[in-house]
Amino acid sequence: MKKLLSTAAMCLVLSACQSAAPPPLTVVPQANQGVQITQPLQLSINDNRSHNYLLRIEHGTDSAQFSPSNPLISEAVKGYLTKTLTLKDNASSSLHIDIDEAIVRVSQKTMSYQANHEIAIRTTLQYGNKTLRKTFSGKSQSEGAFKADPAVLEREFSDLLARILNDMLNDPQIRQALN
Repeated sequence: MKKLLSTAAMCLVLSACQSAAPPPLTVVPQANQGVQITQPLQLSINDNRSHNYLLRIEHGTDSAQFSPSNPLISEAVKGYLTKTLTLKDNASSSLHIDIDEAIVRVSQKTMSYQANHEIAIRTTLQYGNKTLRKTFSGKSQSEGAFKADPAVLEREFSDLLARILNDMLNDPQIRQALN
């Protein structure tokens, strides 16, 4: 009887631990110091995703946990671009960014996990009487033993976001338009 009670108690403890929502993922893409655009720009950012979470942890086919980002993805993008662009509200050129996808999907198994990171952004650069539209996206994947570590997921997502934003700023058409 004691063994049955201890087994039942252990199951309750394990299920309670599994149902706790994961903390928000901290997203801090590190700006590449070599990229600087000095032409003044107005900046606007929209998050067009159909969901408000960044992290989705799937436990088999019947349950999932969700967690937002901290700061919001749009604020993380703005923070990155503030370090590399010259932003002015009355600038004659403008950069608009639409965030179409930003997600970390984790497939959590008993003794391992697999994480898929995905980001897609669209940019609209208006300069003079011209408009330049471009799409930038990226994916990365990682896996590990046991439970997914939020710090690892944060670092991998932040690195992917920084790489995509850096690609955007180094795009030859965008650089030519801003020179």
